[in-house]
Amino acid sequence: MVGSEPKITSVTGVVLAGGRSTRMGRDKAGLQLDGRMLVERCEAVLAQCFAQTRVVKDDEVPGLGPIGGLLTALGHIGTPALFLVGCDMPFLNPALIRAMATGFEPYDAVAIRVAGRFEPLHALYRQRIAPVVEEQIAGSDYSLQKLLSRLTIKTLSDAELSRYPDWQRALLNVNTPEEWEKIRHG
Repeated sequence: MVGSEPKITSVTGVVLAGGRSTRMGRDKAGLQLDGRMLVERCEAVLAQCFAQTRVVKDDEVPGLGPIGGLLTALGHIGTPALFLVGCDMPFLNPALIRAMATGFEPYDAVAIRVAGRFEPLHALYRQRIAPVVEEQIAGSDYSLQKLLSRLTIKTLSDAELSRYPDWQRALLNVNTPEEWEKIRHG
């Protein structure tokens, strides 16, 4: 059981909660599922895995989207790496997160790739990539996909993912009222 395992001290769990939620039309972090706000659910799962957690609500450079949140988080952690999730992911799997956050040497990042695209908001990032993030932002490129393509990255194989039968559910996020209704009632 994940709760009985020692917490990982070399990684900080980070929940991004500073987005504008434009497609949703209201703040996603405050949506409630089973009596808890989504941001609280995410932080609680990360707290099962990591000794340190942080919620990033205000980016130091606003208006950049998730890459701005990543840069803000990288500047405020005291660990060699962070595990980044969006506040709109209600079904995070602590065992999968723990597996992704251990044995990350010598990689810059650890992520899942689905249909040729990385899942950047369920990924581990090393603190040492901050200059790469800053350089990309300076070039007005705010894509986390592009960032991940520039890094030395470990992707989980199908065999590794098969150990977590609900891994695809763990990556679900809520962007629209229709997706929210499906999750609430599905």
